[in-house]
Amino acid sequence: MKKLIYNPFERIAGVEALGIGLVVMVLISVVAHYSNVVFPDILGAKISGKEHSFLYLIVQNLGNWIIFSSILLLFGIFAGKSHIRAIDVFGTQALARIPYLVFTFLGFADFNDTLNKIAESLQKDGPQSQVISELPFVGLLFLAGFALLSIAIVIWIIALMYNAFRVSTNIKGEKSAFLFVVAILLSMVVSYFFKVNVVRLFL
Repeated sequence: MKKLIYNPFERIAGVEALGIGLVVMVLISVVAHYSNVVFPDILGAKISGKEHSFLYLIVQNLGNWIIFSSILLLFGIFAGKSHIRAIDVFGTQALARIPYLVFTFLGFADFNDTLNKIAESLQKDGPQSQVISELPFVGLLFLAGFALLSIAIVIWIIALMYNAFRVSTNIKGEKSAFLFVVAILLSMVVSYFFKVNVVRLFL
């Protein structure tokens, strides 16, 4: 079961993984449209506090997936020793985005207003803000739970993306870890220009 959660790619790859992944990205975009969640970069997902169109969100999701998968494919071709299929790289990376569906539902949580108030207060008053100290204990528990769940989802996403890269390119050990980190950094840069020059057109 643990292997299925963190590394399903030895069982599901290629066209099957791509099909499931594309369906999931559509679902993510639909739910995010109603829960006010956006995806500003390769790994990022946040509650924006305002509604965005489905088209805006699907462009974000597909763009981030294509950018990251393309860079991983190039790394795999030039650094790998075995034959690499693009459908495996793109398919497994699409499937690896499943945890974002979990995060989109967090946007429906009742404490979104509290999160926004805390953020605004911290920006205005800094660490001396009194908003957090005035929150009820139950509110603090919800916020702590939200933070822990968000961290767990990020870890899950990174683990899935890394295992997808490792399995689809057959690159192992420190080499795969190094290339994966570099791919994330490069993708962050490319996704920024994609967001500024392309995604904003769909606002």
